[in-house]
Amino acid sequence: MWHRPEAEVIFGERAFLPSTDALRRLLPAACARSPWACESVVCMVTGCEPSDQALYNRTRWPVYVSHYPSGTSVRNMLHWGQSVRKGTMSMYDYGSEAANMDEYGQPSPPAYNLSSIDPTVRIAMLR
Repeated sequence: MWHRPEAEVIFGERAFLPSTDALRRLLPAACARSPWACESVVCMVTGCEPSDQALYNRTRWPVYVSHYPSGTSVRNMLHWGQSVRKGTMSMYDYGSEAANMDEYGQPSPPAYNLSSIDPTVRIAMLR
């Protein structure tokens, strides 16, 4: 499992793989030739197992990465990975009970209250 300090050493503290022209050209071709490499990168971040066939449509990797990276923060990627690994919709886990206590006043991050979402707003929640 990736923890925040390890990920920040590898990816930095701000932008997670910011988009460049070179990456937009190279990634689709690279993933078409070696889908396992693309899966390995995603699994390194999210903590999934590359062998988990249910998580991926391997024929779609070139399409996925043709729009990737489109830019986000390292913390956003870590938060997404936490949600995938835990199967929950909860706030960011700071990695220790003490850090979560400082942020949330409880040892683990609270779940998002999905019942407070306005039912008239159309939202797609994908996992």
